[in-house]
Amino acid sequence: MGRKPDPTPSADDVPTTVVATIQTLTSRLGKDRLGFLKNCALVIIDESHHAITKSYTQLLDWFLPEEPTDDDEHVPPVIGLTATPFRGTNEEETRWLANRFGRTVLPSAAKQPELYERLRREGILSTVKPEPLPYDAPFTFTAEELDHFRRFNEFPDSAL
Repeated sequence: MGRKPDPTPSADDVPTTVVATIQTLTSRLGKDRLGFLKNCALVIIDESHHAITKSYTQLLDWFLPEEPTDDDEHVPPVIGLTATPFRGTNEEETRWLANRFGRTVLPSAAKQPELYERLRREGILSTVKPEPLPYDAPFTFTAEELDHFRRFNEFPDSAL
């Protein structure tokens, strides 16, 4: 599999959007050719419930100054997107996660079910209404697909 090219700044001072995995970015941190990213205007992290891991900490430490000041113009906002804004029922890790994103206080683990219900009532989260799909064609896993399913507990792509 070939490596993806490094992002480059746009010509003529046009905004540049860089979309990359955490693995790609952390493997290339500190490279002079990516220095322009240190002056980014915005950082968006998808699946941000992972944002307290070592790799995200390393990346954000690179983007953000250690001790930002109120007048620091070079501190980009960091937006975290996730469908699971908690670290399971681990209160301490959930606090760390909230601190990573502006110290927003999230409800305690005990109150999380109430939060999900409120978000559903307000139309922010959807309510799942499972419905079986009629499918009457016979289906059988190949030996390899069945082995994959047993080993990884996931439906193999080949069977889809």
